[in-house]
Amino acid sequence: MNMNKTTNTKKKVAIYVRVASDNQEETCGIEAQEKRLRDFVIQNDYSLDERHVYKDRCVSGFLPLEKRPEAKKLFEGARKHEFDTVIVYRIDRLFRKAKLLLEAMDEFDRLKIDIQSVTDHINTNSSEGRFMMTIFSSMAEMERNIIQERIMRGKMAIKNKLMTT
Repeated sequence: MNMNKTTNTKKKVAIYVRVASDNQEETCGIEAQEKRLRDFVIQNDYSLDERHVYKDRCVSGFLPLEKRPEAKKLFEGARKHEFDTVIVYRIDRLFRKAKLLLEAMDEFDRLKIDIQSVTDHINTNSSEGRFMMTIFSSMAEMERNIIQERIMRGKMAIKNKLMTT
């Protein structure tokens, strides 16, 4: 939890964007997320080095780090203390599995790096922010599970219809 108390030093940030499929490009794709995060960086007068822009395209938020190339690089940069805060569009862009997000939060906390979600208005530099992050991570996982259940029910309905015709 880096409070960045020095007034003449800008907070160094990394941004992470992710989409699970090409279909998301139409609604909130990589470019739209990145633009919103870059605008946020400018509005808050943060410092962003281009090597700290991480983009995972067509990668599930349910996957662990070792299976997500850019997220893996994000954590490598964090372990080298290259930035103070990780900024994401929404919490579920970082992880859609609560356990993975909580593990990431623990690691970032040990490294004194905050996570800030622009659209969820959450920052882990406070107890309330960390608590809200855990709530949102559970909601993201539940949303993903509901989507999976709907897909399975739809497939079963199509299968049953094909078998009866």
